Amino acid sequence: MKITSALTAPSAPPELPLHAYSLTGPSSPTMAGLARLFLANLLLSAGVAEKPVEAAKLCVTELVANAHKHTATTVITVEALLAAGRLTVHVHDDMPEGVVVPQANESDIPEHGRGLRLVSRYADLWGTTIYGRAAPERKSVWFLLDSVANGRADDEY
Repeated sequence: MKITSALTAPSAPPELPLHAYSLTGPSSPTMAGLARLFLANLLLSAGVAEKPVEAAKLCVTELVANAHKHTATTVITVEALLAAGRLTVHVHDDMPEGVVVPQANESDIPEHGRGLRLVSRYADLWGTTIYGRAAPERKSVWFLLDSVANGRADDEY
């Protein structure tokens, strides 16, 4: 397993530094728990309040578990980007397929298929990005938490 950290800001204005962190590991049943701990420790060390941390933990757990269960990828990378009180988390795998969009009627979804509906509820925004043009090579499923400023203590989550 490889954990990396970097401070970069080439595309962000100087007043909005971008802090990028990543965790790469095997697609295994333990990876979701490792990703949850990685993200929780990162956010808590940045002074983020408990409720956004809990939302981020739930979302990253669901996305990593989905990548493990629903793709044949051998490696999963979790990338966390913090800038100006905003958190974006990408879960990368090397399978461009494997994302099932939640149906409109939640009662039609089996209990084991509600993970992306939870992500939709707790994240401000989520989606997928496919990498590669004519022959897609990999994807990321990502989520955004818009207000994870230090000390946030509202009941929005």
